[in-house]
Amino acid sequence: MIENDWDFAALLHDLPSEALAECETFKWFDNELIKRIVQSMQIYVSESDRLLPMLAKRRNTIWFDQFTSSYAFLKWAIQLNHHTETFEEDWRGMAETSALWQYYSEQGYHVDSAYRKMTETYDALQSDQKEVLRPVKDQMERLYVNQYLNEFTTKWDMYYTNAQTFDANKLQANFFDNEVKTYLGNNRRIVVIISDGLRYEAGKELYFDLTKEKKFNGDMDWMQTELPSITSVGMASLLPHHSLQFQTDGTVLVDDMKTSGLANRETILRKNGHPKALALKSTDIDQMTKEQLREKMAGKKLVYIYHNKVDAIGDHLPTENDVFKATNESIKELNQLMHRLTNDVSISSFLVTADHGYLYTRSAISSSEKVPVNRELEAWIKNKRFILSEKEEDHYSGLSFTLSERLDNTGYITVPRGMNRFALQGGGYQYSHGGHLPQEMMVPLLRIKTDRSRNEIPEVNVSLISQTRTIANNIVWLSFLQTDPLSEQKKEKRLNLYFEDSKGRKISNEILLIADRENKASDERVFTEKFVLLNESYNPLDTHYFVMENANDEEDVVKERFKLDLV
Repeated sequence: MIENDWDFAALLHDLPSEALAECETFKWFDNELIKRIVQSMQIYVSESDRLLPMLAKRRNTIWFDQFTSSYAFLKWAIQLNHHTETFEEDWRGMAETSALWQYYSEQGYHVDSAYRKMTETYDALQSDQKEVLRPVKDQMERLYVNQYLNEFTTKWDMYYTNAQTFDANKLQANFFDNEVKTYLGNNRRIVVIISDGLRYEAGKELYFDLTKEKKFNGDMDWMQTELPSITSVGMASLLPHHSLQFQTDGTVLVDDMKTSGLANRETILRKNGHPKALALKSTDIDQMTKEQLREKMAGKKLVYIYHNKVDAIGDHLPTENDVFKATNESIKELNQLMHRLTNDVSISSFLVTADHGYLYTRSAISSSEKVPVNRELEAWIKNKRFILSEKEEDHYSGLSFTLSERLDNTGYITVPRGMNRFALQGGGYQYSHGGHLPQEMMVPLLRIKTDRSRNEIPEVNVSLISQTRTIANNIVWLSFLQTDPLSEQKKEKRLNLYFEDSKGRKISNEILLIADRENKASDERVFTEKFVLLNESYNPLDTHYFVMENANDEEDVVKERFKLDLV
């Protein structure tokens, strides 16, 4: 092979990485660029503005498909570093948990999202790719645990107070009264989807995936769970109720009625919510035909659908390391479920939420992060993230609070400080919930409507900014500006770019430009692409065009006239 006949490492040792990112003939260029980015991230971690554009340039190169996973991993590692640095800069001056909570809901969740995607992408790499990228993975793991989780949770502990409520209107226990009753009062059907363990940042991703389509619109908010942030409490809180009664065995009664199991929940929905109520499991819907589903939901005004993948995977030691994969699959399954209900049953309104969130780190919990538990402690329940007891526990073990008055119990809950876990036998340590951190207590609330008349979210605009319209060489570089950053109001644009003659015949390679940059500075949204004209004679008097064709809309085509005056 020609590639083996050249010592590229020696020949191109001094070639800047930005220039290397433009090269594509041999796989060596991809391997070398990845190696350089790995080295750069170990030395200069604050380089997201320089590194991300280099990764974007590789998308149209010859060997990109063989390196897609490696580039995706690096993208999320760079994003994780960027969001962690931004978070640290912003929250250090905050001295109230309410400010920290609000900031997490608006910006801070990006850190957990990037960590999840980085870890999941790394898991999917081939063994040889993992070996090359392991230094970055290990470095970002330390960054996430030590510089983000440890520091943030330590500060959270300083200011979090007993039974603190951030907004009474956004308490999970008020969900039915504040959200569901509005639909029932107007005689409108509402479908509530509850996904066990779908934490806030995953809900954000689901929301963006849904609303970037023409079919759905709506808004997203957060709700605050009770302590402990566990399934039994969360599921009961989301049901219509006058009172919640937390039992010493961890179960919760709604108006003296049991809340575990589908049948009990449907009974409560019909008694306290609406006589035409229905409770279903998402897995049961998967097994139904269109006709069966229509028959099941016919005439129903209130439908609760329970989806369980994240918690089912994370709560078991053998599978807890698959929790990020389960989160990603849950987002896809919920999206598909809502599409099906819209298409097959004409559902027009959804409320999507969760019972609780979760904490997870890929690195093992160290012995210093495992808090010993007094063997003589008389506790109702001992969990790795909380202890429930009749009496207040010694503060050396963690933070003790009285149970919320909304749970109708005079006991105490003790949570370990920060991201620590109580040292208990059985189960895993890496996935956990039940504690007082935003990752555990903040759950998503998506208010989604089907709107067939809604205009699709507009794409960003892209302009050709190169001034020349005369080409004197077979190889030409052109620059393009993404005129506005990606946002909730603007989605990415994909353009097929190429040259053609007056008869519509392509006379160059075709580039797929993906305009998806979020950078605020316009100079960081400039794309430069390489075009190679066919090696043939061109008459300078003939008409030739540069074509910018929207990959998602064949009618959206822009053509710029060029003069080909090749020597």
